[in-house]
Amino acid sequence: MKSSGEFERISRWLLPLAEADSSLQDLQSSVLIANGDDALAIRAPAPLVMSVDVAVADTHFPLNAQPADIASKALRAALSDLGAMGARPWFYTLGLVMPRDLSDDWLQAFATALRDENQRWHCQCLGGDLTRGKQLSIAVQVHGLCDYPLARHGAKIGDQLWVTGTLGGASAGLPMALGEQLADSRLLDAFYRPSLPLEFMSALGGSATAAIDVSDGLVADLNHLLSASRVGASITLDDLPLHPALCDHPQQGLTFALYGGEDYQVLFTAHPDQAETVLRLAGEHKQPVTCIGTIEQAAGLRASLDGQPHDLRDRNTGFDHFD
Repeated sequence: MKSSGEFERISRWLLPLAEADSSLQDLQSSVLIANGDDALAIRAPAPLVMSVDVAVADTHFPLNAQPADIASKALRAALSDLGAMGARPWFYTLGLVMPRDLSDDWLQAFATALRDENQRWHCQCLGGDLTRGKQLSIAVQVHGLCDYPLARHGAKIGDQLWVTGTLGGASAGLPMALGEQLADSRLLDAFYRPSLPLEFMSALGGSATAAIDVSDGLVADLNHLLSASRVGASITLDDLPLHPALCDHPQQGLTFALYGGEDYQVLFTAHPDQAETVLRLAGEHKQPVTCIGTIEQAAGLRASLDGQPHDLRDRNTGFDHFD
């Protein structure tokens, strides 16, 4: 069966992603020019936080991944940057490069999954672009609102270091997604559908001093935060919250948590006086959080395990697209 043309595909599956959501009334009233023109025009009622994330087949997800899995992973990876800034999702735009052999059924499943994601995260697609290309690629530009945008450079000596959720699950799920290991649905979900701490981080706001999402691995991303803040840190590896599916293999789980990446949780720092607030908000939003260390004056990252110093890898700069 011949696939639909570009404009028919946009009309049938992508434009419905922009249908009004009653839970986003502040968005509807802020849109000046919507879909159908050359660009979107919008009046933001608060500081606007923006980020763009590109996912490419055979780099960020397997070539044979299901369209619903691809949609969930692409959007959540982009939304995690908003969480790291303490912003609540508002809307996003979508760029989609489709190879010739992708069918209408594929696009329908992809769009259906995105609609489910929109409802889950209370955000809306307000436009984008669809084109033909050799390699399936998805570009998601997310926009969020917040009163207190968090940055990486605000950590202060004496701050506590916290992490949301659990770590290591996505990295452990990758070989399963590639078909190299027997699948565990919990770890596949961690890879394709990371649980994002968006509501908690938005509520935390100015109670935190700095934050970064865990996309390249805890060690790599923590070092980025420390470098930006010009401080050091000590972490207790015994306290790292491993994904439940890894608890029976703590040594392997620790490696996944430290160096694996794509967990899309958030590392954040806060003054010890804010610990009660952090825990209260975590309880209100049913968001697991764990204090794993302390910000220190001495540069570098130090770790302990079972009460003894633990050497971290000498070089771990995280995933590099050009290596």
